[in-house]
Amino acid sequence: MELARAVGRDAASRKYDILSALMAYALSQDKFVQRQVMRIMALITARYNWQRDELSVGQEEIARLWSVDERTVKREMAKFRSMGWLVQKRAATRGRVTVYGLDLGRMMDDTRPAWPAIGPDFVARMTPGETAPQPGANVVPLRPATTGTPDRMEAGTLWGEVQRRLHAMDPAVYRAWFQALTGRDGGGAADPCGPVAVSCQLCFGPDVAPAVGGGARNRSVGFCGQRDGLSGPTLAKLPMPPLPAYAQLSDADEAALADLFRAGVPANTLRAWERDLAYIAAWKMAVFGQALIWPETEAVALRFVQDHAVDLTDQPGPAQAAAQALIALGLRVKLSAPAPATLDRRIASWQAFHRLREVPSPFAAPQVAAARQQARRANAQPRKPKSAQPVTRDILEQLLEVCDDGLRGVRDRAILSLAFATGGRKRSEVTGLNLGDIDLGKAAMGEVWVRLVPAKAVPADQAPQVPLRGRAARALVDWIEKAEIREGPLFRPISKAERVLKRRLSPAALRVILAARLGQAGLPEDFASPHGLRVGFLTQAALDGAPLGVAMQMSLHRSAAQARKYYAEVEKPPDPPSGAGEA
Repeated sequence: MELARAVGRDAASRKYDILSALMAYALSQDKFVQRQVMRIMALITARYNWQRDELSVGQEEIARLWSVDERTVKREMAKFRSMGWLVQKRAATRGRVTVYGLDLGRMMDDTRPAWPAIGPDFVARMTPGETAPQPGANVVPLRPATTGTPDRMEAGTLWGEVQRRLHAMDPAVYRAWFQALTGRDGGGAADPCGPVAVSCQLCFGPDVAPAVGGGARNRSVGFCGQRDGLSGPTLAKLPMPPLPAYAQLSDADEAALADLFRAGVPANTLRAWERDLAYIAAWKMAVFGQALIWPETEAVALRFVQDHAVDLTDQPGPAQAAAQALIALGLRVKLSAPAPATLDRRIASWQAFHRLREVPSPFAAPQVAAARQQARRANAQPRKPKSAQPVTRDILEQLLEVCDDGLRGVRDRAILSLAFATGGRKRSEVTGLNLGDIDLGKAAMGEVWVRLVPAKAVPADQAPQVPLRGRAARALVDWIEKAEIREGPLFRPISKAERVLKRRLSPAALRVILAARLGQAGLPEDFASPHGLRVGFLTQAALDGAPLGVAMQMSLHRSAAQARKYYAEVEKPPDPPSGAGEA
């Protein structure tokens, strides 16, 4: 059968249909076929690029995924080729692996006998020309079907025009969410939604004509920004709808980000780019009624900087209306001006997508750059420390004293000691460690070497290593031995039954551990955050008279100016609250 690639509008449902057919087919066969189909499904879900129809992965990686040797991989891949499920698109060359494609049509033909096991609706959906069976007479519909235009529409009013458009877009959604709403004249004004005007496109999509109101600036229906202009069940009580199409990534953008993820770009960076692009796209639609273009114009970039350089709380107008629309979509929290770092991050994300498309960025223009500098100065905020206090040696001693000899105590002693003694490591660096990152060759001599998680733009084979000596090294070895860790994550959760789980401890767990130990040591739980371990290491180094360069070799700071900021009140370290030493 001919089956289009699982991309585009209904891609998710088509992917589930393909995987459902494979699962049903496998379950109807013997154990050997089941294992074979499970292997191809593992490749599809883990490494197949649906957008490009490419499966590009080496035999060694496949063997690791399947938990077999490479000879088995070679034999199984040959079977899939003979079955017609795999199609070689590009042969392997020196330094490049073979690229395969999937013959989805052949796979669906082979699995057709198992379709009835899924259900008649699946058979009808996958067979052209067939219709799904209708529900029997004993099925009570959730809501009676209606035809034509509802009677509750208010003719001759702006809200009536909105009702008509909502109903035309999706009658079922209109009946479920909007039919019970009624317009209310906001203090005699002709617009029932009050003075706030938000672009129609932001609410109803780019195909809405500017028939409601007149000119481009008045092409507006304001219930996104001002919900109390409607009586009845207000929109504020309804769940936030999914983002509009113009605020979502295109298939090409998603494929580009997937390639960057495979190339080693951190997932958090890609997630920030995606979130920021949705914000920018929604902002432009609210302000200009247009989708993003590439490259973007300098006028749009300048307007973006200007709209985010001032507090819009008491400044009604188009900028405030756009901000309210973004708040309604859940993309913005408040009307005040964002922090300069937030604005810089969104602009950086915007520039990143320009680079992905290999087009020039408008933010390089002198006028836009000057506006950014002015906005940064206007909204400059005093630097707030990430941790209320530094965790210096005396504070760390109090924390380690309350760690008992149980599994949790041994783990917490090891994780706090390692985070401090290796230069004040970040949460993700500590919890991201595996046993393979620990060199125990000199453990008997009280020395352990820790290979840190690679930072941005650092290859895995060039990850920095730092030493762990003395009591901290012994605490780490004690945890590895008592938890019986042989491979995998180094720091793990512990169940209520005092069992060490196999999964990795999350970065947020380090904050919970530190707060709990601070409370047990008689300190307020918010006395310090995990970042206080990093600040405390450098502060303690300064108190001990260690040269800045030596401390930076452990903390791995590249900038001396940045490292000096962590020397928190060296002359007079902060005194803990009264009773800090009482356990």
